[in-house]
Amino acid sequence: MVGAPAGENPSFGFKGSISYDHDGFTLADGQSKDFFRAGGQTWNVTEGAVDGYRVTSIDCTAQTASGGAGTSTATIAGRTASINLAASEHETCVYTNTYQPPPGGLTIEKITRGGVGQ
Repeated sequence: MVGAPAGENPSFGFKGSISYDHDGFTLADGQSKDFFRAGGQTWNVTEGAVDGYRVTSIDCTAQTASGGAGTSTATIAGRTASINLAASEHETCVYTNTYQPPPGGLTIEKITRGGVGQ
């Protein structure tokens, strides 16, 4: 999360083609979740909307079982990452959300009486 008010730590819901968890899962700032899936298929995960926040980036990185750069790919569309997973690889996707303050404004007026003040 970027720019969140102090003490605020909302949870973000995720859903996708997670065959063993049809209800999805929830993550707060700094949390992660691992899934073990077969390669050779495309897996989708979508972050649900949370009032006051918007997704500003999704970055996915593939890694081989030995820790080297992987060949898996991810396509990003809005809040969804579609991951074309290669066999025996691990794909990490980081969702970054930015706080969007509610619309509004502040007006300050000063009235001086009797010619004193500025």
